[in-house]
Amino acid sequence: MNQSGEILAFDYGDVRIGVARATFEAKLPAPLVTLSNGDSTLQDIETLIDTHQPVVLIVGLPRGAEGQLTEQSEKATSFAELLHTRFSLPVQLQDESHTSQYAADEMQATGKQQDIDQLAAVYILDDYLRSAQ
Repeated sequence: MNQSGEILAFDYGDVRIGVARATFEAKLPAPLVTLSNGDSTLQDIETLIDTHQPVVLIVGLPRGAEGQLTEQSEKATSFAELLHTRFSLPVQLQDESHTSQYAADEMQATGKQQDIDQLAAVYILDDYLRSAQ
């Protein structure tokens, strides 16, 4: 893969959206911000895009316990389509199986108070970067 530039990843939720960032060059995902999912969400994302100038957006795709698509999967897919339409950037879905659980486990193991939504977005972005190699 010869891509370069910034990547933003989103852990979509009905109430909050965790955001993480990385570059293709450094491949070190970092938590960025948690957005409230509401009236200003797209404006907030536009500000992030203007600031970070990403070349691709990644949206976590949740699945059910058996790997099946769920109602939340459909919401995440719709969110990804909305981002693509609104910002004319490539948007890719990344399986986010267990990312929220991994984030909760990490927070408990380290004793650090971190934003679980941002940390889940970090895991989504890390999985994307690993699969893109």
